[in-house]
Amino acid sequence: MSYKAGIITAITDLKDRTGSSMQAIKKHMMAALPADKKWANGIFLNTIKKMVADGDLTQVKGSYKLSA
Repeated sequence: MSYKAGIITAITDLKDRTGSSMQAIKKHMMAALPADKKWANGIFLNTIKKMVADGDLTQVKGSYKLSA
């Protein structure tokens, strides 16, 4: 699972009306991460920034929502 797919899955699973915080997304992804994979925080942060820049995510204060 790529980080982009994991972020999208986490946001849809959390179903927060006001958006999901970065910490909640990270916690959800780490729980779903297979035991043989290592967490890469830098890749996670860069992926979120790129998704916001590309318009896939909308940032509302400290939370993130999927774009319409």
